[in-house]
Amino acid sequence: MSFIRKMAALQGVAAGQTATGNLPLGATYEILYIYMNVDDSGATDVGHADWGDYLGEIKLMVDGDAKYTMDAADLAAYAKRNGQTLVAGVLPIFLLRPWIMTPNGQDQTSYGTAGGIQTFQIEIDIKSGVTVNKLEVSAQQSQGKPFGAHMAMRKYHLNHGVTGPFEVTELRRSAYNISALHIASAAIEGVEVTINNNQATKTTKPIRAAHDAVYKKAGQSGYTVVDFAPNRIKDAIFMNVQDFRLTLDFTATGNSALYAESIEPA
Repeated sequence: MSFIRKMAALQGVAAGQTATGNLPLGATYEILYIYMNVDDSGATDVGHADWGDYLGEIKLMVDGDAKYTMDAADLAAYAKRNGQTLVAGVLPIFLLRPWIMTPNGQDQTSYGTAGGIQTFQIEIDIKSGVTVNKLEVSAQQSQGKPFGAHMAMRKYHLNHGVTGPFEVTELRRSAYNISALHIASAAIEGVEVTINNNQATKTTKPIRAAHDAVYKKAGQSGYTVVDFAPNRIKDAIFMNVQDFRLTLDFTATGNSALYAESIEPA
């Protein structure tokens, strides 16, 4: 059975600062809910399309390791892509994944904190010039279990100074699985993934949109997603390989965030 509990007050809640909070150990964390109300011509709960105006990068730290890093605006887009309805003022961080087909698969990536780790923290970057009325964290928790296989969201930066094919080779290669790659850019036509010199996937924008529709994914404006395991954890790509190459055919230059949504061992 799951319960929702309010976490202790965050420290450092101020414009231009990083708010931090120690999340108590013992329970299994399934979802974190960030609630934010700002002074914007009166007290206002942050709208679902406006999170990037108030918050920047959000991190979950386990024993000092940034297991989950994502910008607030990208977190909102991730939730909506996976069919979640956002309520004004509340930004969810899904550690379990309710859109997976089986209950065991849904729960598998939650963060058990009843053993195996020493600290669990959240860090929230607040944008400059923001007047914060409230910034709070609540958590959906269930019975404690030791820290095991869990969801990770690793952030990479892509500086694509020219158009055309851009090769990404810096994704970590070790004993974990990647379920999806989220790129904060819509200026991508072709996508190709090569593993150990074998082509694993090659798609165009229309095919990716059709694939999303099959699995009831709501494609978001401004994003390109390479989804290896839209509804089944077993389809995630094992990364203990010699070579993994992602080639993105950019139609515009820029700097884009890439998030590797992964299942990592303890």
